[in-house]
Amino acid sequence: MLETVRSLGNNVGKTIKQDVVQQIPNDMLRDIFGTVQEPQEMHQNETVDIQHEKKVHQGAGHRESIQPYIDADMRETKEKLDGIRKELQALSKSIKGFHQEIEKAVLEMPINPGVYHLNFFEQLRSFIQSLRETLDDGKVWLQAFNNNSKKKKGYWGMYKKHGTTFGLSNERTIATQAG
Repeated sequence: MLETVRSLGNNVGKTIKQDVVQQIPNDMLRDIFGTVQEPQEMHQNETVDIQHEKKVHQGAGHRESIQPYIDADMRETKEKLDGIRKELQALSKSIKGFHQEIEKAVLEMPINPGVYHLNFFEQLRSFIQSLRETLDDGKVWLQAFNNNSKKKKGYWGMYKKHGTTFGLSNERTIATQAG
């Protein structure tokens, strides 16, 4: 009975070792890259065609299988950005038109104002205040975005214009050193 338990332990150990060393890595590679060729044994005096091996490995490139998805994602992102840009342009035109209508409403006050007019203008005022707060927040965001864009363009624009004489100059090195 004791020998049976010992042999059972050895068999389990061998199975686990085989799974950890061979099966799990092969399964992982198969999941990542598709099919995986099993390692082949080399025999004495056997030659290997290295050029053929390179072509086989390069032909089964993981990058080539992903490239259509990357291209589709880039196209989708560009389309979304174009749509948002067009929507922002339309919103800008609407805001200009809204501004003109507010100017008219302020200048053309009713002759005999009543409770209706008072309620209407109070509602309009609260709506415009809420809209103004949102616009001010958007303005802050846009200013931060525009300032960051200018800062990023500043260094690289100078580098592009002057090349390594700008990037590797002694003055620039001293200015950008930490310490």
